[in-house]
Amino acid sequence: MYRPRRILVLVIIGLVYIVMGKLGLRLAFLHASATPVWPPSGIALAAMLTLGVWVWPSILVGAFVVNLATAGTVWTSFGIAVGNTLEAVVGSLLVNRFARGQDAFYRTRDVFWFALLAGMGSTIVSATIGIVVLCVGHLAPWNAAGPIWLTWWLGDAVGVCLFAPLLVLWARRERMNWARFSEGALLVACLLVLGFLAFGRWTPFRRTNYPLEFIVTPVLLWSAFRFGPRGATASSVLLASIALRSTLNGFGPFVVESPNVSLLLLQAYVGVSSIMVLAVSAVVWEREQARKQFANQAQELARSNADLQQFAYVASHDLKEPLRTTGNFAQLLAKRYRGRLDEDADEFISYITSGVHRMTALIDGLLLYSRAGDLESSSAKVDGARALEEALANLVATIRESGALITHDRLPVLSMNESQLVMVFQNLVGNAIKYRAEKTPRVHVSATQNASEWVLSVSDNGIGIEDRYREQVFGLFKRLHGSEVPGAGIGLALCKKIIERRGGRIWIESSPEPGTRFCFAVPKDFSTGTP
Repeated sequence: MYRPRRILVLVIIGLVYIVMGKLGLRLAFLHASATPVWPPSGIALAAMLTLGVWVWPSILVGAFVVNLATAGTVWTSFGIAVGNTLEAVVGSLLVNRFARGQDAFYRTRDVFWFALLAGMGSTIVSATIGIVVLCVGHLAPWNAAGPIWLTWWLGDAVGVCLFAPLLVLWARRERMNWARFSEGALLVACLLVLGFLAFGRWTPFRRTNYPLEFIVTPVLLWSAFRFGPRGATASSVLLASIALRSTLNGFGPFVVESPNVSLLLLQAYVGVSSIMVLAVSAVVWEREQARKQFANQAQELARSNADLQQFAYVASHDLKEPLRTTGNFAQLLAKRYRGRLDEDADEFISYITSGVHRMTALIDGLLLYSRAGDLESSSAKVDGARALEEALANLVATIRESGALITHDRLPVLSMNESQLVMVFQNLVGNAIKYRAEKTPRVHVSATQNASEWVLSVSDNGIGIEDRYREQVFGLFKRLHGSEVPGAGIGLALCKKIIERRGGRIWIESSPEPGTRFCFAVPKDFSTGTP
């Protein structure tokens, strides 16, 4: 049973269908029951997409009344009404199943599926049933079935493509952007002027049928880009109204001797342009939604990173405190009881002390790694040679102990954060000294440039790295020599993070001489040349 509110909705839809149907059949030049302009097909489909299939009685009764009041008998009018109702039912089912229903106009793929399934597909039902009813009821000859069917089908198809999107989109509660009201008014004014130039009698030429319909395309695209699917459908309907009025008055590029053929040509143009403009608006809509989604994700990621960094600070402090206590008491045990206990006890205390030192180094390294991306890109000029000197100053004790010889070529001035560049040099040179061979370590820093980037390298004569490990060493906590060489396995991962955040890259290059050659590249967009 239908409730009173639903009955009121059915009555309103039926009345609108009847009024628009009578207006459409006034343009039936080929046959009284077949018109190339049929807005009720779009109204029926929009009603079913928005409200549901339960509105079918309105379509059936409305189509029956329109046809009975125009031409034909009770039975032929009922047959045509059944075809019109089935068209809307089939169209709504297909669009809901394959094109996301009411949301079919916000994705390009769904727009074309809507045009194919509802515009071109479901309208075959009404046109085919209608022409069979007319011919069987002796209201049309069979030899005229082809032209009548084409007129019927194209009128329904364009009605679906033009009016269904308009009604569905504007029936939704969307917030109006009043800031663009003046722009919208200017767009409407431009569309009116160009529409009457293309289809009306405003042309400066003597003839009024030049093919100028293309001049309105920029305005249609303007509506699609700036006002989305709702603006695109409204602009298409406004242009169709101007073009229809002018064509009926004998003006415009589609006017020929036959009024029916003129309207068929116009409807083909209106249908194709409306779908293309709607598709463009869907592309713009998808792009805008993707931009908003990426912006939201970026905000969430920044918030998550801030929380993680805060957690790293707190965790490092809370973890280092018990480690410091454990280390202090382990050292006290070693001082007081070394030699007073057995050898195993001394060894166990040594394990505790070294474990505490290693854990402290890991925590410090993790904290440094987490803070490596905190510093924003700086536009200040940083002298590579000065950054290297600062890194060597931090390594002065290691250099003296090992007797290492550090040399460098002329280094460029880079637009990098100075402390980060110092970290890179300090880790690469420190690794070169740490993983040295039995001979005196030699480290050389050089720089070259190519078309798009500066390439800096740190070469040494150390123990080298096998080819199979050249990618693994840049991973966090990746160490090739275990406890043989002190370290936490974070230095190279830190270098990789810093360089890649600058848009660069870092790698290990093969060298003909024993040792290792680390290279890192910085795009020239971030550099300013040599000092």
